[in-house]
Order: sequence, then C-alpha cells, then structure tokens
Amino acid sequence: MEYNKFLHIGDKAPRFNAISTLGDVKLSDYLGKWVILFSYPENFSPVCATEIIALSKSNKDFLDRNCEILGISKDTNSSNLSFLNNIQKMSATNVPFPIICDNDMKISQMYNTDKNQNYIIILDTNQKIRLIMTYPTEIGINIYEILRCIDALQKSDLEDCMIPANWVIGNPTILKAPNNYMDAVNRLNDRNFRCIDWYLCFNN
Repeated sequence: MEYNKFLHIGDKAPRFNAISTLGDVKLSDYLGKWVILFSYPENFSPVCATEIIALSKSNKDFLDRNCEILGISKDTNSSNLSFLNNIQKMSATNVPFPIICDNDMKISQMYNTDKNQNYIIILDTNQKIRLIMTYPTEIGINIYEILRCIDALQKSDLEDCMIPANWVIGNPTILKAPNNYMDAVNRLNDRNFRCIDWYLCFNN
C-alpha cells in the first residue's frame, strides 16, 4: 500500500480497518458523519489521560453535531483496554468511543502523524480532511476549540460564508471576497451587510 507522505486540508482521508476497544472499526462505516481522529503517543501518560477524560465527558456535544470520535493509540489493544479501565477507576469516566490499535503504525503512516505528538484531524461527512491540529506532548488539546471549529466548518458549509477570528455560534459571519468590481460596489450599498471595506463585509 502507498502511504501519503503529506496530507493536506481538502484531501480524501485514507481508509482503514482496525481493531479497537469497541471491536472492529472501518472508517468507511462513518460516511455521512463528521469524524474526529484523535491520535496520541502512548497510554498511561498524564496528559493523554486528561484528554481522553475530557473528550469522553464532551462526547454528547460531539454527537449533537453529528460527529463521532475515534481515538488512535500506538499501543496494543490489550494496553488500550487496560488504560481505559484505569481511567474508569481513577475518574469514574467510561470512555464511550473506540480507541483504535495502531501498534504497527500503519494508520500513523497513512496520516503522517508523528508518534511523539498529539493530533486532531477533523473529517467531514464525505471524509475529506477539513482541519489538522498538532499538539506537543506536554500540552493537552482544547475541547472547546475543537467544538468551535466543527461549528465553524458546518456553518461555513451550510451558508457558503467565511468565519472571522474568535467566532462562536450566534456571531456574524463574513461574506466571501467579491469576484468583480460591481460586486464590491454593490455590497457596500447593501444594508443587509455591515461592511468595513469592500473586501470585509459581515452578515448582519
């Protein structure tokens, strides 16, 4: 099998079949849903434990957005099961999503994910890569930012708009840049928009 040396936003996500803590997993089974691929370096590490707990506690928030979480571990399935059992004992948190066994690193090679870093990869309902976040091992992921990014991507797709910095649901979005001079002039005079300049107009 050929592996992608580099994956980019907009690329089709490489398909995989794997065993997990909840049984066999095929990426193709998740077509029609948004997917969070959460790849982490190793079990029984303090930061990874907090990330899995945080994702588990926010799982309903992801499901409400038609989004499923798939954890990807470089350890064996037995180690993954032991780690989740340890998390349940120490935090009373049941992990509701599968942790995929990637101890042969095949999935990591497909997605070019470094074994010593944390990755969040967001796939849309057509399983295109829409966002990639890379975290160093000493810094945990931000659940609220991941949820905000899903909201922003879904809003942009639904309304064919752009999303400004620090946007959250309920805030104005941005019109795409005009394609010609008349479009630029017309939007400046359109009361449906709040224009700062010809290229920067917000939906009211």
